[in-house]
Amino acid sequence: MKVIQLSVLLASSLVATAPLPAIAQPVQFQCNEGGAFEARIEKDEAKVKLASGESRTLLPLDTHVGRKFSDGRVLLFVNETEAYLEVNYTRVYTNCLAQQAASNLSSTK
Repeated sequence: MKVIQLSVLLASSLVATAPLPAIAQPVQFQCNEGGAFEARIEKDEAKVKLASGESRTLLPLDTHVGRKFSDGRVLLFVNETEAYLEVNYTRVYTNCLAQQAASNLSSTK
């Protein structure tokens, strides 16, 4: 009985940690507070560009839901089309949704 429960537990944890596909091009996220940022998510990193023009390269973190990336100061969490962004452990952008339109942050320097 314990062996069966263990195998079911292992199978469910493997499904929960399956990585999401990479986003092939930069995606703009528009947030409820009026803020916005751009993210390009690849297999082994995420590049985030804020509306201020600041860019950060973030490395992946282990997570059971969605994907998380951080550089120790900035944390990006993405789950399908939703995201949030933290800076120094404080959420600065919450309830952000991916936009289908072309990003207007790409030309910001």
